[in-house]
Amino acid sequence: MKVFLSKAEAMGEVPVEKCCIEISGDIPVCDKAWKLHKFYRQQAETLCDALQATLPGGTVDSLLAELMERKASQLRVAI
Repeated sequence: MKVFLSKAEAMGEVPVEKCCIEISGDIPVCDKAWKLHKFYRQQAETLCDALQATLPGGTVDSLLAELMERKASQLRVAI
């Protein structure tokens, strides 16, 4: 799958570089839950850094809202 998005505009003299994100690696086999948590945290931070450095602020804000909305729907329970 390929996804194409618009990058942010330059801030003054500082250009915004293009970014290519490839999602293809395997999740490592871990014997401890904290190791897997650390792996996921590092992956999330790396992705966040790339997105925040290249996407327009409005896209970042909308992405955060969309992720939260999708996750919240998974946490709903019937009353």
